Amino acid sequence: MKTFFRSIIKWIFIIIIPLVVLTTCINYFYTFGWNGWSMTLIWSAVVTATLINALFYLSNMTKTKLLPFKIKFEFIPMVGFLVGIPPKRPWEILIVVPFCTIEVSKRN
Repeated sequence: MKTFFRSIIKWIFIIIIPLVVLTTCINYFYTFGWNGWSMTLIWSAVVTATLINALFYLSNMTKTKLLPFKIKFEFIPMVGFLVGIPPKRPWEILIVVPFCTIEVSKRN
């Protein structure tokens, strides 16, 4: 449960907050335009501080994983579509798309 809460905190501080700030900044400039240097400077400082905060959390939470599963990509010279579950490994899904296999498995 402790790792679950850590991964939620990492999602919030690394992905959600920067996306919300960037979306709000873009929406502000789209709605009101570039109406002065002061607001441009304030929004630039807020976006920069948010991205620095995200980099700080990313560097300090290196052992916390964002996803509870591993994703492995491989290139293969094959064309086809497939979604399969191996019978001996029930916590694994294999997805085959043209020239690529994607293997999703449970993290140990």
